[in-house]
Order: sequence, then C-alpha cells, then structure tokens
Amino acid sequence: MRCSAKKKAIYTVIEKIAAPFCDKIICISDAEKQSALDKKICRDEKLQVIFNGVDIEAYENGVHSAVKRKDLNIPEDAFVVGMVGRMSPQKAPDVFVKMAKLVKDAVPNAHFIIVGNGNQEVEIRKYAEDNGFSDSLHITGWVENPMSYVELLDVACLLSRWEGFGLALPEYMMVGKPIVASRVDAIPNIV
Repeated sequence: MRCSAKKKAIYTVIEKIAAPFCDKIICISDAEKQSALDKKICRDEKLQVIFNGVDIEAYENGVHSAVKRKDLNIPEDAFVVGMVGRMSPQKAPDVFVKMAKLVKDAVPNAHFIIVGNGNQEVEIRKYAEDNGFSDSLHITGWVENPMSYVELLDVACLLSRWEGFGLALPEYMMVGKPIVASRVDAIPNIV
C-alpha cells in the first residue's frame, strides 16, 4: 500500500499490535506477505497467502457482448486497447494515454478504452486532445459490469505503479485477452 509516511507508520503499528491476537493473517499475494515480513508484523508461519478469486459464474451468466463497439463509435476493424481501473495515480492512466499516443502513431485505426472514473479524468482527456487522438479515446466512467467492456478489447492493460493483487488480470485471463502489465508487486506472479 502506498500512502504518506505518517499513515504508513500508523498502519504498521496497528498491524503489529493486532498480530499477536490473530491465529493467521491473510495476505492477498506473495508481495503482500513479503511486505508484512519486511515490516516485521509477525512471524512467517502466521502469514497465509490466499489469492483473490474471480466470479466465473457471474461472467458466464450474462455479460457476453452486452456492449458493442458501435455503442462507443468504435469501428469493427479497429484495434482496441483498454484498461479497467479508476483514474488515479496508482492505476497510471497517464502512462496508459502516453502509450496510447505511441500506439496511435503506429496503428492509425487504434482506439482506447478506459473503464472507470477518477480524479485524473480531466488531465487524461486533455492529453488526448492535445495530442490529437481524443476521438479515439473512450472513457466509460464507473460501470456496473466492466467485463462487458473487456470483451471489446484486443489487448488489456494493467499498468499500475503498485498493486496488492491486480484483480483485473485474472478477469482479463478469464476471457482470453492478451495482457500488457507493469512489473510491480504482485503483478509478475499473476501474469
């Protein structure tokens, strides 16, 4: 977890105080477990890694093709790259749109989808406008079922600066999407 030094110190103290009262402490990734060991929260044998799961049945029961490319004014022959995540520094939408610019220069029929909302939306839209590809950038805002948009993608991205698990990755894998991901925290173990 990334936060201010003061907040991080407070969380660490709370975890160290609570740890002796726990039989097991669940970590969502090997990276989270290593972080707990590095901070000396507790002994290794008290830590248990249980990866997040994905709801396969929810996907299988009705999200298939709920959204069509034409709904977003994306041509059927377009090459579509996207990400699911809030537009915040952690999820690196700024990196995504810089990558999008490079891809657009090389692949003129490329389109880009960001499924999510957040406090960086204005700067993301401005970057696309300033660099001449705002008509190829589609931001959905928060949606109830992001998997319906993932089905539109030719390539799915998770470019996070830090990530405890990266739940989008197994969701991308569930529908067989090629993945571009950053090499931080738990992401390499998942990919």
